[in-house]
Amino acid sequence: MKMRFFAGLAGAAILAGCTNAGGSGDTALAADYGKAADALIAKLGPGKPIPPATDPDVRAYEAQASKATAAIGTDALPATSFDTFGALCGKATTIIQAYLHGGAAGEASPEAMNANAVRYIDQLFTPLLFSARCTAAHLPFVETTLSEQDLKDKPQAVQQIRGGAFGQATGLLQIATDPSLDAPRRKRAIDLLAGDAGKFAIVFNAEQRRQLADAARQAQATLPPELKSQAERISTDIASAPCGKLCTA
Repeated sequence: MKMRFFAGLAGAAILAGCTNAGGSGDTALAADYGKAADALIAKLGPGKPIPPATDPDVRAYEAQASKATAAIGTDALPATSFDTFGALCGKATTIIQAYLHGGAAGEASPEAMNANAVRYIDQLFTPLLFSARCTAAHLPFVETTLSEQDLKDKPQAVQQIRGGAFGQATGLLQIATDPSLDAPRRKRAIDLLAGDAGKFAIVFNAEQRRQLADAARQAQATLPPELKSQAERISTDIASAPCGKLCTA
């Protein structure tokens, strides 16, 4: 199994870098998520052994990230600023990168990251889902906030955001069609993508929309019968999503 989520982290880092204060929305859920994320991040990093899935801080983060995945974009966990993106999505990015690098002191190769994705899938799965949903939840804010001049002045950043979101969306579809994964995980991945396809499409250009819609239609052949309608929903929502500033930039 090859994971494509790490291809989406560059765009996440660009958005997180736009934050000024690092605030997370000042809600109880945001505070609980931040506390759990910080505790796990403290155990990860260059030269540190990756904690097992049974580690209390790994379990605590998974519990909070699961709650956050369900709540992101609501009043309990707003997705309304670059600050919330940095504090919420940024922490998930840090955790995912640490697992993918496997505690290595230097940059890991794509082959090593793929191997670590398989090795640490139990720890990675929940932060991967949260990272994808967190990105999708913030894209409507980004679309309305960035001006036409911003897009002209920072074309590389726009491309990285677009590429990051595309990597996350295609990664979800890859998980959903991976027969080596258990059925509940495959269902969670495609359900999330089906719910967020229209938000992801905000930043996709015409070719990316076509590619992902085609991939979703092709995925129907490998999906269990109960999930085939979700693939059709993804194709439809991507094709019909409005194309605004980010889509055409």
